[in-house]
Amino acid sequence: MYENINEQVSVAVIFSKGSHKVRPFKVRWNNRDFEITAVDYQYKYKEGQSLIHVFSVTDGISYFELQYDSANLKWILGRISDGEAH
Repeated sequence: MYENINEQVSVAVIFSKGSHKVRPFKVRWNNRDFEITAVDYQYKYKEGQSLIHVFSVTDGISYFELQYDSANLKWILGRISDGEAH
């Protein structure tokens, strides 16, 4: 079941030299670190002057929707799921 969060979070990322891709590998939310084991998909869209990069990621237990606002240089945890389909 998905729960909307919409809170700013800290995200550690890996930048790939050859492909110029970004991969989140750790999220800090509610004073807890979640190590990302997989990126399921990503896409981007424009919102005003901002380009928002959206990543659907998992730590193997929960799913997170992370949003990176490239104009304001901030990460938002959009929503989280416990993996159950409700």
